Amino acid sequence: MSHFFEVESVNICDFITQDQHGKSILVGVYTGELRFPEPPPAWPPFFFNVVLDPIERAFDFHVQFIRPDRRAFVSMRGHYAAAENPRKENRVVLNWQIAPVRFTGDGTYILEVRDGSDKVVFTREIDVSSGPGPRFAAELSGELTVDAEL
Repeated sequence: MSHFFEVESVNICDFITQDQHGKSILVGVYTGELRFPEPPPAWPPFFFNVVLDPIERAFDFHVQFIRPDRRAFVSMRGHYAAAENPRKENRVVLNWQIAPVRFTGDGTYILEVRDGSDKVVFTREIDVSSGPGPRFAAELSGELTVDAEL
């Protein structure tokens, strides 16, 4: 954890929009690996969504999507500044889209967030592959209850 901010969530998805009240709407969120039926000539125009929980009034941050050869091919640097200390409900919501650039190949990619001191405060490995996936079968059961007391 950084003493400047906490990383609340990091997502890759197919589309992001916002409603009239500023609520982000994410469509096609990738929850695990990214698998393509065959190697694409270009990366799809993915959207990135990063939510930071500010602790300090001002800080720098750096978000990277790093290729298997450890070169960052998506990099976003930013600076946050507020006139007063952030309230608990304040969030920094970053949404951006990449252009369809040349596909950089299968392998393990890394999503990484660094603070202004260049300290890594969040990292997630994402396996990217092409071709048919392994067959997987599972059974999931559960019970949902809602206490409708008004």
